[in-house]
Amino acid sequence: MYDEEVGQEYRGMATQFTTGGNCDAWCTKCKLDLAHTIHAMVDGVPVKVECNTCHGIHKYRPTAEMRAAAKASRARRSSGSRSSAPKAPPAPTLWRQSLERLQGVEQQRYNVKESFEVDHVIDHPKFGIGVVVKILEPTRARVVFQDEERTMVMGLGR
Repeated sequence: MYDEEVGQEYRGMATQFTTGGNCDAWCTKCKLDLAHTIHAMVDGVPVKVECNTCHGIHKYRPTAEMRAAAKASRARRSSGSRSSAPKAPPAPTLWRQSLERLQGVEQQRYNVKESFEVDHVIDHPKFGIGVVVKILEPTRARVVFQDEERTMVMGLGR
C-alpha cells in the first residue's frame, strides 16, 4: 500500500533511508514523532515501519517537522510565476465595478430561503453589500463582497 504522494514529497529530502535502518516517523499508536525501524521501502521512501518504543508496525508517516518542510517547499514552488492568462480583478475592484454598474438597483436582504440571480445586490448582516456574480447550483451562488468573493447558500426555503 504505497502512498505515491508521500513518495513524491519526501524522495527529494536529504535523508537516505535503507531497509532495516532507523528513521523518525509519526507513531500512530504512541501519537508522537519517534524513532522507527524501516521494514519496507518503495523508490527510496519508507512505506512500512516499526516503532522502536511500542513495537507497533504501521504505514510510514513523516514527522511534523518533515511535513512542515514539505509544505513550505510546495508554497515556494507555487508562489513562482504562473501562466500569463489574465486573472480576474481582485474582489475589491470587482465589487466596486459591479456596484457602479448596478447603481440604483434595489438591495435585497440576504436570507438563505431566498433565491438570487446574477447581478442581484444583496445586503448580508456580516459581510455587507455584495453582488451575485455567478449561480453555481440551484442552492449556491458566488457573491463578491468588498473584502473577497464567497460562495453563499440560497433557495433553501419552500
